[in-house]
Amino acid sequence: CVCVCVCVCLWTQPRNIFILFNSFQREAPLRVLELGMHCGYTSVRILRLLPPSGKLLTVELDPITAEKGEEIILVSGFKTPQFQVQTCSSAEAIASLPSQLGESCLDLVMMDHDPEQYLPDLLALQRGKLLSARCVLLLNRTQEPGAQALLKYVSASCEVLSCEQVLNTGQQAHEREQGDVNYWNKA
Repeated sequence: CVCVCVCVCLWTQPRNIFILFNSFQREAPLRVLELGMHCGYTSVRILRLLPPSGKLLTVELDPITAEKGEEIILVSGFKTPQFQVQTCSSAEAIASLPSQLGESCLDLVMMDHDPEQYLPDLLALQRGKLLSARCVLLLNRTQEPGAQALLKYVSASCEVLSCEQVLNTGQQAHEREQGDVNYWNKA
């Protein structure tokens, strides 16, 4: 298995922010690739979840959108050593990753760019051996044909979790934590 795949439809919905949070809790990624930065909202969320030693590489094709997204990140208090914004295609960004990552691999990849590029980009990441063994892949716009092709491909070799499974796993973990707190409070 190259990755665990979590499918998400809209990042701005509160439950999907919980999915992002739960993915970080489960896997504790250090190196994150975000394909499709948009306004930087998710970038800020990721940076808040990363440990100080973590790094976000975010890619946006449109230069104006990338500039605005980077401004949002900087206004949110993050410094450039914590993140890097690339204004290029996802294919160009992936081709440059080996020199940026060195011996490291990606622990989490978020795809929110052109769904038709999801599968080609995942294949390029796999060919370049750029994904850690526990890499989590988060997808947006999963109902579009390009995303469906990726889901079909990964379902043959990866653990694919639906939004509901991730939410249920997170809820069960929360209930276990609450149970542990209640147990220790009784003692």
